[in-house]
Amino acid sequence: MKAIVSLQLRPGSYISESELSELIGVGRTPVREAVQRLAIEEFCEVLPRRGVLVVPLDLDRQTDIQEVRSQLEPAAARMAAERIGDADAEALRKLLSEKEAVDDADENVIAEIDETLHTSVAAASKNDLLRRTLAPLYAHSRRHWNLQKRRGLKDPAAIKEDWSEIVDAICRRDPAAAERAMRAHVEAGRLALLGTAARSVDASD
Repeated sequence: MKAIVSLQLRPGSYISESELSELIGVGRTPVREAVQRLAIEEFCEVLPRRGVLVVPLDLDRQTDIQEVRSQLEPAAARMAAERIGDADAEALRKLLSEKEAVDDADENVIAEIDETLHTSVAAASKNDLLRRTLAPLYAHSRRHWNLQKRRGLKDPAAIKEDWSEIVDAICRRDPAAAERAMRAHVEAGRLALLGTAARSVDASD
């Protein structure tokens, strides 16, 4: 999945199972199993006699993902504020400190910490079904984030400010503020997405 999310494997490109096996350094059987799982999660599609298609980045699909996240993530933040323990709160504060210490130009590290913060909030909700539902959505969004980053559509400073508000609200055990801050953060991502001019990116982009 990492090669797809990072755009190392270009959206709309084809790759064979043998090439994948060589790329990630594992045998054909685990590659086949991984491809089947990624196909279920709609990261790729297996096409007979053509290979594995890396699903293109389509704006409509990404909009659907953002709409689902806009409903689920504020709920996760509210639950986290209601249920978070001291250890999880401390871990969130530590992640936030790491993010604030990163130079805004180091976008790859910022993106990694951002995703970890999202997954940590989902875990702190103490709702495993919600956590597992959100996990592939984060990966799909991270894939589009990497495209936006290349086009200069993400503001690292604004993302840091968003997370400062979210983490502060959760650690203060303020469910309403946590929900509100997360909703604003996801909405900002949706607006950035709508600013993407192209509706899809293929292998020749």
